[in-house]
Amino acid sequence: MNNNSWQTIFDKYQIQHHNFDNEPFIISAEMIKQATAHFTRTNEKEVRILCKQDSREKTNRKFLLTTNCSCCPHEMANMQL
Repeated sequence: MNNNSWQTIFDKYQIQHHNFDNEPFIISAEMIKQATAHFTRTNEKEVRILCKQDSREKTNRKFLLTTNCSCCPHEMANMQL
């Protein structure tokens, strides 16, 4: 998981201020693309790589622990945080 990319996404959409007790935060592939468009490396901006969930061990634990979020499929081209 790329911390810089996800930090940019969280900052752009102010996800850290979202009330997850009421509902999950739904983010579209297009929103992720827009937030990371300025990155140059594929692994920093490609949605399928940023949202890849092989196993919990392969995710960045520091980011998950500090944000208390995980990414899971919601609908076609949308992810749920």
